[in-house]
Amino acid sequence: MRRNAFIALALWLSLSVSVDRASAHPGYCEIEIDNRGDQDAKVYVTFDDGSATHFTIHPHESPHHVSLFYYGHCHPEAHVRVELKNREIVYDSPTRVDSTVRIVPHAK
Repeated sequence: MRRNAFIALALWLSLSVSVDRASAHPGYCEIEIDNRGDQDAKVYVTFDDGSATHFTIHPHESPHHVSLFYYGHCHPEAHVRVELKNREIVYDSPTRVDSTVRIVPHAK
């Protein structure tokens, strides 16, 4: 993915997810997950050493930040998967450091 790339995925169930590197506001060596949608989103993050974490973000909750600084240095990416309450996967991709994954309602 190019540094200033913008990816938007239109989903057929009322949500879209985008990864925005140009206007993102994550901290140093972080990925930001921002749920502006109308459903809970379960987020699964797998790091390049194979370890993983998961958490739920409720609609309009403050953005969550995932640090990619471990083992003494900043890692370039982590695999992020976002699924809704009905287990629909709305985002499933390697995600670069300093990116924001934003879940927003899909305009009809």
